[in-house]
Amino acid sequence: MLESIREGSQGIVSKVIIGLIILSFAFAGVSGYFGGNTQTAAATVNGVEISQSDLERAYQNQRARMEGQYGESFGRLLSDSQYLATFRAGILEQLIGDELVSQFAQNSGVRVSDTQIKEAILSMQEFQVDGEFNNDRYVALLGQAGYTPTGFRDYLRIQLSRQQVVSAIAASDFALSAEAKQAMNLQQQTRDIKYLTIEASAFEDTVAVTDEAKQAYYESHLDDYLTKEQVKVSYVELKLSNLIEKQVAEESAIQAYYDNNLATYQTEPQVRASHILVDFGDDSEAAKAKADELLLKLQQGADFAELAKAESSDSFSAEMGGDLDWFGKGVMDPAFEEAAFGLSEVNELSSVVQSSFGYHIIKLTGLKPVVTRPLEEVRGEIEIAIKTEAATTEFFELQTQMAALAFEVPDELVELSEALNTEIKTTALFSRDSAPELFRNQSALEAAFASELIEEAVNSEVIQINDEHALVLRVEEHQAVRTLSLEEVDSRVTSALTASLAFEMAQTWINDLQVKLIAGENVDEVIAEKSAEWKTIDGMTRFANDVTADVRDIAFQSGVLSYDVSNAGERSVSVVQVLKVNQPDLSDEASVEAMRQRMGNASSQRSMQAFIDLLKEKADIQRF
Repeated sequence: MLESIREGSQGIVSKVIIGLIILSFAFAGVSGYFGGNTQTAAATVNGVEISQSDLERAYQNQRARMEGQYGESFGRLLSDSQYLATFRAGILEQLIGDELVSQFAQNSGVRVSDTQIKEAILSMQEFQVDGEFNNDRYVALLGQAGYTPTGFRDYLRIQLSRQQVVSAIAASDFALSAEAKQAMNLQQQTRDIKYLTIEASAFEDTVAVTDEAKQAYYESHLDDYLTKEQVKVSYVELKLSNLIEKQVAEESAIQAYYDNNLATYQTEPQVRASHILVDFGDDSEAAKAKADELLLKLQQGADFAELAKAESSDSFSAEMGGDLDWFGKGVMDPAFEEAAFGLSEVNELSSVVQSSFGYHIIKLTGLKPVVTRPLEEVRGEIEIAIKTEAATTEFFELQTQMAALAFEVPDELVELSEALNTEIKTTALFSRDSAPELFRNQSALEAAFASELIEEAVNSEVIQINDEHALVLRVEEHQAVRTLSLEEVDSRVTSALTASLAFEMAQTWINDLQVKLIAGENVDEVIAEKSAEWKTIDGMTRFANDVTADVRDIAFQSGVLSYDVSNAGERSVSVVQVLKVNQPDLSDEASVEAMRQRMGNASSQRSMQAFIDLLKEKADIQRF
């Protein structure tokens, strides 16, 4: 078949095909299942390796999806090395879980037939044009993704077998209509309330702060008055981009580069071919005899497309009359490719060609010759290439010079600056969490706060920001962590202590008010003294945002006509009374059914996670 004659792909799976799998299957892994594996493993699961490239592809795919959903904010999260490590570890655990489910499916005898694979591919919308499977689109998308049809079908087989396990577990979980109604009743219930809130700031005028109280508060909150370690850094940087700007590309060099790299500016030759495949079966000689017979029929005028549909073992291309679409070199089986590119005229037939998968008869249906782009069209590209090459050589030479001068003249940057013909830049004082953008690079940040550079006042080694950017720095000023004295933070202590005492007074006031309310006393005068007032809300939901969360939470925890107190941090306190509980209308059966489905799905997800956790407990897993 078509997928049998193509070689295993070594390309990176594109987002397009990953998207197809994600849309089609619930637990679509992104690891490659074809090609040799000489890489270091990220983990082994019962002896089966998950390679570093598997993990990297999964990471890049998940990162792209998250950035697409959350934008730049997610990218900023990944700049935190600890978050990044946690994120990657989570992806590795998902790959481990996927592998365990696949192994469970294999060991349990779960099988996916070729027919099921074919039906799945034919039904995937991504391979359809006007609602019908389109072989050209299928081949094109697989080619863009670096997949061979064989590799893609093997991948789908794994996904479908895994999906059978997932579906079996999901089918064992469900929710009853009564449970759904109970959940909806809790979620959709509303309450009529009245509440009174008093701000702690209303008591600040009556707070008396003594020196003794300030001293005690200061000593009990010393951690609040620690400074952050700060440094002021001077540095000299070397950028490849700056060196490129200074380079000149001579006309003779441009012409020579073009001549020496002419193949770069030429299109690959391509052919379009149709074929009829007779697989070896159980009798290779009989297969060869059948192929010879088919070739004879073609030579006698038989219609190639009709014969391919009737006789070819490649069921996919057979449906298209044997058409394989356009392909270049390095895609097909070597013997097949040699024969196809050996044909020189459209409609020419090959002899019977033996590949490692069977016997083929090939018909050439199209030729695309080599096309060379003229020099003027690629001149700009060549100039950039020449300048970049020269600048790169200079960049590495200057890095070597930087390293030598930074070591030989360790107590200043002037000589280094002059040698590189660049300025010395100096930062303001900064801490680890307020570093300028350049020093958010982990290597640069560690060097800026390195004890050796601080204590000995010497230059750093060359710090590699990336492959095109390097710098040498020295610490000009260092401020160690220390506890600020009470005199330095007197106003801060006074403010914090005042707020704390005012909050305590607010708590006492609201608690006294609650006692009086429960006793049935008239509290109008007490409330008026603080310019407070009751507020009412009818039909407040559990997710209302027109009240503070503490008031809302107390309202849904309290009984009718009871008075309860809530605290909003240390800013305000409230007393809340529930006047009425309003039950929702649960007569809409469609809504109840939707809730039941959601609860069942949530239960299925929990069961699936528990199942994977159990597999992990019993598995031999090594994480590297």
